[in-house]
Amino acid sequence: QPRLFNSTSPSALMSSATMIRWSADQSADSKLDIVLNTVNRLQQDVASLNQAVQAQGEAIEDFRVGLAANTIRCDDMYATHEHGRNGEPDPQRTTTKVFQSRGGHLAHPWIM
Repeated sequence: QPRLFNSTSPSALMSSATMIRWSADQSADSKLDIVLNTVNRLQQDVASLNQAVQAQGEAIEDFRVGLAANTIRCDDMYATHEHGRNGEPDPQRTTTKVFQSRGGHLAHPWIM
């Protein structure tokens, strides 16, 4: 089952404020806690974005492999139905099948 593209936008994943504000009377420890908490939230946001990018890459690869498989099936169909007048395969009309393996997947060279 192919994965669907993730529709979550990067802005929806960003939960952290980009500006840190504090009052003049806050202690240095309090300011440091605010900064560290913000950095921690930003690290979590980056991890979420990395997961979303990885999921998109996997979905694109699934789509590419599926498209290549459909192309191979179409080539097979045309190759088996393109015959000469005597019912024998016509080598001039039969689709030549050339396959390459990329990343462990059988793929048609058109889908690279």
